[in-house]
Amino acid sequence: MVMAVTDTAQAPALGASDEEVGGALLRAFFRLSELWRLTQGEQSALLGGLSRHTLMRWRDTVRRGEGIALSRDQRDRLSCLMGVHKALHIIYPYSDLVYGWVRRPHDDFGGRTPLAVMVEGGGFTDLLAVRTYLDDVRGGAG
Repeated sequence: MVMAVTDTAQAPALGASDEEVGGALLRAFFRLSELWRLTQGEQSALLGGLSRHTLMRWRDTVRRGEGIALSRDQRDRLSCLMGVHKALHIIYPYSDLVYGWVRRPHDDFGGRTPLAVMVEGGGFTDLLAVRTYLDDVRGGAG
């Protein structure tokens, strides 16, 4: 059985506040972080260089079921990461392949891991490069 990132997070209702949407995105991100076994440093980098203090405060806030207003960049980054996760589930039928993929070196990334591409570059375009690659592999966008 494949566990979706959103299995533990309630999706916000249509017309939800920015804070509710931010909380839902962050709950999904923290679940994905567990599945990908991301360190705090990797999580911080994927969110655009967020301080570890802020990261931990956000984790506590969403655990309490509260929302958080995110910047446009943070929402875009989280959306891109959810797109990577979705594409991996479409491409690979088994969760061990899905969750290990980001840590395996790939020739298409110059022998680097997709996670290294996303974390070391640190820019939104680096996250988007991995998502676009997966969208191309699966044969479509979105």
